[in-house]
Amino acid sequence: MQLSDATALDGEPIVWSAHGRLTFEQLQNRLHRRGPATLQAASSRPAHFVAFDACAWPPLAVRTAPHSP
Repeated sequence: MQLSDATALDGEPIVWSAHGRLTFEQLQNRLHRRGPATLQAASSRPAHFVAFDACAWPPLAVRTAPHSP
């Protein structure tokens, strides 16, 4: 999906464990790596971005739209 440059999303990076569960520890370990270790971690434990809110999404005015559960 191609988003406009004016789009603002709220979300979090995640890393899945080998057992199919989210693992905050493996995400933290990836954040502290530098250099070649970064590439190795990216291939062995890929991170994903999960968006859960659209703060700005042109051409819709999402900030003024009514909230619906």
